[in-house]
Amino acid sequence: MSVMRHLQMLCLVGALSGPARAGNEDPQPAEVVSAAGEAGLPTDALSRKLQEGLAKGIPSHRIAQVLTARVDELAAAQRLLPTDSTGPVIEAAAAALAAGARSVTITRIAADAGGPHAARALQTLADLLRAGLPETEATQLVASAAASATPGTALLG
Repeated sequence: MSVMRHLQMLCLVGALSGPARAGNEDPQPAEVVSAAGEAGLPTDALSRKLQEGLAKGIPSHRIAQVLTARVDELAAAQRLLPTDSTGPVIEAAAAALAAGARSVTITRIAADAGGPHAARALQTLADLLRAGLPETEATQLVASAAASATPGTALLG
């Protein structure tokens, strides 16, 4: 089930079991985080963003909008990765997407780096892209570091 469909169902359940809600009302921020977790997405950063918004007194509908946008980014990244990808890998892939990496690049780097190094490789790619390096050059640097057995692997932790 898609994350958005799950959020719609949560809104419907809330409307049936809780106080009356308008049909077009945004889901509550906690519902967004819960739906993300149930969809297999990492929720730690979402929970921190929720707490930050509440602490700053931001209206709950705006917090829910921001969280929903982030969930969409995480879901897009998750679709590019193996099904057993960890939360940090999904978050790093989402960062790389947001920095302008193409889907095929993310999929390839995640596969090439593999396992525990995939998150660091993808985050490095995102950092290089945000620093203004062209994708081709950034990808070559990350791929080279991932394949290297020399101290150059410091890029990958």
